[in-house]
Amino acid sequence: MAKKMFFSPLLVLSILVLVITIIFVVLAPQMEIPSRGFKGVLYEKLGNGAQVLIKEDHSVPIVTVDIWVATGSANEDDKNNGVSHFLEHMLFKGTEKRGVGQISLEIDSIGGYNNAATSKDYTHYYVVAPSQHLELVVDIQADVIFNSSFDPVEIEKERGVILEELSRRNDNPRSYTWDLLPTLAYKQHPYKRTILGSEETIKNLGREDFLAYYRTWYVPNNLWVVIVGDVDAEETLSLVKQKFGFAKNRPLPEVRREREPPQTEIRRHVEHRDLEQAYMRIGWHVAGRLEAPEEDYVLDVIMAILGEGRSSRLYRILREEERLVSLVDVSYGTSRDPALLTIYAELPPENVEKAEKAIVREVTRLAKEPVDSSELAKVKNMLRSDHYYSIETCRGLASRMGFYSVVAGDYRVALNYPEEIEKVTAEDVMRVAKKYFGENNYTIVVLLPEKVETAAS
Repeated sequence: MAKKMFFSPLLVLSILVLVITIIFVVLAPQMEIPSRGFKGVLYEKLGNGAQVLIKEDHSVPIVTVDIWVATGSANEDDKNNGVSHFLEHMLFKGTEKRGVGQISLEIDSIGGYNNAATSKDYTHYYVVAPSQHLELVVDIQADVIFNSSFDPVEIEKERGVILEELSRRNDNPRSYTWDLLPTLAYKQHPYKRTILGSEETIKNLGREDFLAYYRTWYVPNNLWVVIVGDVDAEETLSLVKQKFGFAKNRPLPEVRREREPPQTEIRRHVEHRDLEQAYMRIGWHVAGRLEAPEEDYVLDVIMAILGEGRSSRLYRILREEERLVSLVDVSYGTSRDPALLTIYAELPPENVEKAEKAIVREVTRLAKEPVDSSELAKVKNMLRSDHYYSIETCRGLASRMGFYSVVAGDYRVALNYPEEIEKVTAEDVMRVAKKYFGENNYTIVVLLPEKVETAAS
């Protein structure tokens, strides 16, 4: 008598996942993966210049209201550096009609949450809440953006919070090298300024500095209202007009940013600290979105080739084959003006010189040898997947729409992202790599344990 075969549910599930994964990897280049996100967006520019983007998504009864203001640390000067981020904190600290703590209390009471972020190009504020409370959320957001009070007592409290945040970043090698590298790589362009500012600037910012910055940049003709979720678009637009349409616009200052001259030498900074291992960050100048929009996609591909996942070149070569580093990753982010592509590594101090040479060798190799078709297809699949994952939620979709509205001037850039990534060729990679990545035009920051000397120092 034949024995009955028994398969555990866990085994069946594992086999199913494996089969689906194989199908996706094999067919991904040919698959049409629909973006549920960007079709059917209602766009309107209000009479006062505020731009509104509304996308209905009835999959769950949730809504995100995300306000994007087109200003960040690039609009600061040496005296008020850090004001964008400091002001972001203050907008949660009360308005003319909502006292200290009331904003958070109201949002918590409806089961929502809020947060914000500051960059060099923008600052944005979002609330995620059950969609039945849309009117309250829009009212809170408009109140925060246009009526914040900047209470002197709260300013002093928050000053201490930000100084602690600054101290923590300076004590963390990863964030410290991230903040320090642009201050060395840029000589003229305002991207040289850090987002948090310095201890000196934070201590000296007064209420009048916040008000001057707030009145200059927090005006309707410099912001985007992005709403995604379980809403009726037309009704929501009427609500936004009611809450945001009353504010008067004001002329924005003419922004004239110094063009960064080409870097023609290696800029090296070495520090000794109370550390157990070494930390290194290297950066090359690359174009910004407004200057060379087509290169943005090529640079994403280059970033993925070098550092996306365990099969990426730098991970495989520096960590697995040559065993020079314990960690390596690559960062490139779309920005309005010329940016940096940076590589970060954690490693034994005796490997610093070898690791630097290996990184430069692999980066510049992109300009000399074409990427093979299988590697190119792999990273394109990764980037497309990352894109779709980023718009799975209402908050993610709102963030993507707001980001490209501010940085690229049009949210629809995100709609075309998968197709633009697919267009990138091996020749594009070589051309862009040759344009930017040289053996003598990068900036490097190295942190070493105390009493350790290397050739890099």
